[in-house]
Amino acid sequence: MAKTTPLRSPMRSEGRSALRRAVSPSGCAWSAVNMAALGGRRCLWAAAAVVALALASEAAFVEDLDESFKENRKDDIWLVDFYAPWCGHCKKLEPVWNEVGMEMRNMGSPVKVGKMDATSFSSIASEFGVRGYPTIKLLKGDLAYNYRGPRTKDDIIEFANRVAGPLIRPLPSQHMFEHVRKRHRVLFVYVGGESPLKEKYIEVASELIVYTYFFSASEDVLPEYLTLPELPAVVVFKDGTYFVYDEYEDGDLSSWINRERFQGYLTVDGFTLYELGDTGKLVAIAVIDDKNSSVEHTRLKSIIQEVARDYRDHFHRDFQFGHMDGNDYINSLLMDILQYPFSTVSGIHLVLRLLWMLDLRPQQDYKVKSKKTSDLTIPTIVVLNTSNQQYFLPDRHIENTEDMVQFINNILDGTAEAQGGDGVLQRIKRIVYDAKSTVVSVFKSSPLLGCFLFGLPLGVISIMCYGICTADTDGGVDEHEAVKKENSDRELTDDGSEEDQEEEKNGKYTELSDGELKHKDLLEKKKD
Repeated sequence: MAKTTPLRSPMRSEGRSALRRAVSPSGCAWSAVNMAALGGRRCLWAAAAVVALALASEAAFVEDLDESFKENRKDDIWLVDFYAPWCGHCKKLEPVWNEVGMEMRNMGSPVKVGKMDATSFSSIASEFGVRGYPTIKLLKGDLAYNYRGPRTKDDIIEFANRVAGPLIRPLPSQHMFEHVRKRHRVLFVYVGGESPLKEKYIEVASELIVYTYFFSASEDVLPEYLTLPELPAVVVFKDGTYFVYDEYEDGDLSSWINRERFQGYLTVDGFTLYELGDTGKLVAIAVIDDKNSSVEHTRLKSIIQEVARDYRDHFHRDFQFGHMDGNDYINSLLMDILQYPFSTVSGIHLVLRLLWMLDLRPQQDYKVKSKKTSDLTIPTIVVLNTSNQQYFLPDRHIENTEDMVQFINNILDGTAEAQGGDGVLQRIKRIVYDAKSTVVSVFKSSPLLGCFLFGLPLGVISIMCYGICTADTDGGVDEHEAVKKENSDRELTDDGSEEDQEEEKNGKYTELSDGELKHKDLLEKKKD
């Protein structure tokens, strides 16, 4: 009987082959994985290329300036970033600056955006008054305007558009007036025709245009509820109302505008506090945590807001009100003066103060009571005098608006105790505090870098001092031994000379004796 071989179905055979190819490393499934991985890599490279092209396109709107800029700039308006290649703040500003350049070009602004390496072209930078890095200036003809605000795209663009435009912007209609008023929290308007007051207004605008806008309008453009005692007049619209400049009560127009360019109540940060220093006002701040919705935080903020609103006529010429989120900046400004102004404190007081300094304090609010009847609450209220770096802390707990008003009146009449100041001792403390803060911040951010920056110089100095001290000590010992040896040699030499002298003396005695003997012999011979 013949052995028969079962026939294999061609379809089944192909299926098995396909399955083997699919499951084998060289099969279709593996190839698909490889293709997917390859496609993923290509997508990553494409994304990276797109990002690089986007950055390059943004940077293309910012011109790199050189020494020829000094002669070619006068026909255009320039917004220039003076930077240093090694400056960390400059590197942080660079992507923002590229965005500013692209945005200004897209909106069709006449302002050209550029950047200059102030270390390579130091003569040009010094001519424009560059003292630090980065420095942002808008150059318009022969005038150079400094930018001192936050280094964000929107703030920088708003500054450039404001300064590059006309000093005084006209408001031809009520519709335009209402539109502008909605856009600006503080609005200065000159009302009237040509007059010495308008000339003064234009002069002030040329100085303060870096901070705020200036407008002009006729009386019929203004709202009907507004009443002016006389024309011409300067009016400021803010805080939901308006205030008219009075030369006899408000003094110089420039000083009045400089004081009134802020809202009655502000969210204070480092830039705002710096600008408030030019107003000559005391700054009353509620130091709180915006993320903390507890009653104590909300209450202090509400007290400051009520005083700013209800007592404006009493305090607006001397005080600026606001709140600050967090206490880090205020601590650095006042050198950790948020301490307790009491001469004797309890052990708990000292422990909580130490926790506060080490930033290990409990998250909840607490009160620290001293042996005196006064106490200090955290969050707290601080009144700053930015002109002389003095500050005032409440001598008792602020419970309501009346307590805050009384505290302010005590400051005005001089009964409140002023702390800090700009004396010699305070300046020394400031130098020590700044040095300590710098060292601590470096070690916190990068311990290795801190060890390298401070450990290496200290190590080198220590080795040098050790070498100098060791060299002096060895030299002194060697010199002492040399002197001692020389003295001993001298003693030996002196001793040797004494022995020689004795020998010579004995020799003389011997010689003399022989001569006498010879003389005696001669005498005896003569006698014979």
